[in-house]
Parts: sequence; C-alpha cells; structure tokens
Amino acid sequence: MPMVGANSFELDDGDVVTWYWSSGMDATPDTTDMLIRTSVSIATATASDWTQFHCDIANTGNSPADAPDTNHTKWVSENITAVEGSQAIIACDRVFVYAGAAGVDDTIYALNRATGSVEWSATFPGETKDWGSSTTPAYTDGMVFVAAGYNVTRFDAATGEKLQETTFPDGGYLTNGGVTVADGVVFVGSGDGANYYAFNASDLDDVIWSYTPNLTRAYSTPAVAGDRVVFGDAGWGFDDGYLYCVDELTGTEVWSTELTGLVWGSATIDAANNRVYVATAVDWANDRGKLYALTFDTGAVRWSADINYTSSTPAVSGEYIYVAARGASPGVTYCFDSSGVHQWNVPSGSRKVSPAVANGKLFTGDIGLSGMASASTEGINAYDAATGALIWQYEHAGSSPSVAEDADGSGIVVSIGTDGMVYAFGGEGMMGDVNNDGSVTTADAVIALQMAVRGEWQEEADMNHDGAVTSLDALMILQAIG
Repeated sequence: MPMVGANSFELDDGDVVTWYWSSGMDATPDTTDMLIRTSVSIATATASDWTQFHCDIANTGNSPADAPDTNHTKWVSENITAVEGSQAIIACDRVFVYAGAAGVDDTIYALNRATGSVEWSATFPGETKDWGSSTTPAYTDGMVFVAAGYNVTRFDAATGEKLQETTFPDGGYLTNGGVTVADGVVFVGSGDGANYYAFNASDLDDVIWSYTPNLTRAYSTPAVAGDRVVFGDAGWGFDDGYLYCVDELTGTEVWSTELTGLVWGSATIDAANNRVYVATAVDWANDRGKLYALTFDTGAVRWSADINYTSSTPAVSGEYIYVAARGASPGVTYCFDSSGVHQWNVPSGSRKVSPAVANGKLFTGDIGLSGMASASTEGINAYDAATGALIWQYEHAGSSPSVAEDADGSGIVVSIGTDGMVYAFGGEGMMGDVNNDGSVTTADAVIALQMAVRGEWQEEADMNHDGAVTSLDALMILQAIG
C-alpha cells in the first residue's frame, strides 16, 4: 500500500485498512476499543468478461468463457427501454446497457450481474434526433464510455457519476457503431461527421488524431490489434465503400481497400492468422451482401462470399467465421471456413445481430423483422459451433449476445429483447436463492419483494412457477427458510 500523496495511498486488492481512534498517543490498534478493520476488494474485469462491443478490442466475438448448456433463465430485468440493436457489456459485478426512448435523454444502466436489478442509471444527451441508435458502451479501468448523438461520455462504473462529456469536433452525429477503448485511448467514428477520432481516455477534450475516410458516414466500431486500427465507411447514394487500416498512435493510413458494398457495420481482426473480416451491404431491395477476408498486413482481398444484406460484425473462432444477415423472417447466420468455403447456415439472425462464439457454441438471435425494430420476430438461439446443430433456444431476447464467466466458473449469456428488457441465461439455480449466493435467507425474500414492486422476473424468485414474482413468492421464500 504505497503512499502516493500527502494524504493518499494507493490500495491493492487484498490490502487491509485499519482505522482506530485515541485521545492520546499511547493507543494502538491492539489496545483501542474504537477500531474498524476492513479488507480491500477492488472490482476488476477478468479475461472472460465481455468489456467491449463484440467482446474485445479486436471485435472477435470470441469469448474464452464457459457458456450455458441450457436456456435456464438467470434473470430478466424490468423494462428499462434497452435498445435491441445494442449489445450488453458484462464487467466485474455489473451488466452495462444502453437504453433510449423517443423524446427523452438516453440512459446507461448498470444492472446487478447476479440478479438483474438496477444498481444505478445515468442520463446523457445521446441520440436526440430519435433516429434509432444501436450504440454499445465499453468498460475499462473502472469507467464506462458511450458515444451517441453529438457526444462521447465517460461515467464512473461504480457510481454512475458523469465524469466528462465532449462533442465530436466536426459536429458529427452518431446513430450506430460505438467506442473501442484500448491503451488509454477512445477510438470512435463521428457518424455523419465522417471522421474517426482517437481521444485521450483520461481527457476526452484531448484529440490525439483524426482520420477522414472517403465516404460520408463513419459508423464502424473500430477494431484494434497490432498497433493498428481498422474501420470502414458508408454513405447514402454510394454503391461501394472502403475498409481502412491506420496506425494506432498517429492515425497515419497503413492501407485502404475498396470493396463492393458499404460498410455499415464493423470489422473483425484475426491477428494470429493475419486476417481481417468484414461484411458489406450491397443491395437492400434484392437482399444482397458480401463477406470479405483481407490480409491484415496489406489490405489485399483474400476472398469474398455472397451473403444476404447485413451490417453484422463477423465472429471468428479457429478456422470458422460466423456472420448474421437479414432475409425472410427469421433471418440467417452463416458459417464459412478460413478459405471462404461455405459450411452451413442456421435459420436465426438479423442484419443488426453480431453473433458470438464461446465454449464450442454459436449464439445468435432475431431482433425484429429483418433486424429492424419490430415485435414480430425475436429470440436467442445456441448452436453447436462446428455443426450448426441446435442446442437450445428461447422465445425472447435476441440482440447481439454477450458471453462471460461468473466467479464460480459458470457461463452467463446476456441479450436484449424487443420489449426493452434484458435477459440473462446460465446456471442451474436453487429455488429461493434469488441473489445466487448458494443459500436461501431473508435477504432473498427482500430482493424478491423488491422485484415484485419493479415488475422483474427471475426463475429462482418465482416460487409458485406462475410466470410472475409477487409478494406471495417472497412469503414462500420466508417459509422455505423454516
């Protein structure tokens, strides 16, 4: 516990802090009767957390976490108007979610990872034109970053305090995409401002560099690997877009490659195999798109494959690449091998869904008709990532899935539904153990009663299995304690 200032110390996880009072100088912690001693536990994200869009800074969509074998519902949040085109972030003991509704400021919610209850919420100007943003926040070093509308905002992850907010220097307005935070820098596109920026994560007013692509929209969530940053461009009235690679420190262009179709989504970097994968939207009317594989070093096109229209970001796992797309309801998710050979499809996917891979499973979903906001189609599905065989499915949720591993080693999958609720899957819970601590106590009854008031649902709290959590369930938990 080194001293870092006249009145401050730097604490590490596991340190013990002791406070005691004495009217004289002769007392010690062993002799005073006014003593407080506490252990320091610092919440830090683990390697199996899902801290950025599509899992990590390279947008791989590939989590090292265990993953649920069944659709056991861990919890369902209340309706927080979570945006179904967005992706939840799982970090430390929280799930961070972007929410928005017409006519009000956007909101970041921090949900309890174990129960789904709201720990805090904070508003920011966000997407004021109500065009339908699908931005995703990012977590790093105890802070949550989000970009929407004219602004990039930084929050304290523990309390929700707004730490800083800045506008895009070009006056741009972002409705899709999101931030990537790497090496103390926030990388983000300014939407219709048509620039990509690198901001100092500690001071968002400090612009490290900017890059102007050829077209009029900068919507990609940048992918970062090997001291380079990759993103694409798009624009109304254009047929073909570009994929760009720039130096991470300076923003100097390394390469740019023209592609057939527009990059409304984001690229995935498979640095280990010197590849970049990206999907393009070619023809909305005829439902046509493409999946590209490029060489990471040079930007040379290795192969391309025809798929349906999409803005999905590919996921990479070993020799396989997965990408979702629109189509006749309920949509489609493709599997290709690294040489571009099509392996199989599954009948689930949307143009705004970016699939995830973990523990040999492929997670994908449906969020509205053809990926647009509609209650007509939703649901999340888990498939065998090697064969495409269905493992489990659930009728609600369906947004781009997030997969992480809890402290006990069990996997958790989180996905947003078209109903504004957040769904978490995983574990095999004990009835009445609402806070998932391994025992049923009065604390569980209190939480169940709070859930009843808020209209939330959790399987462990629904003691009479009637599909709702009520005060009767709280009473039944108390009775179960004995």
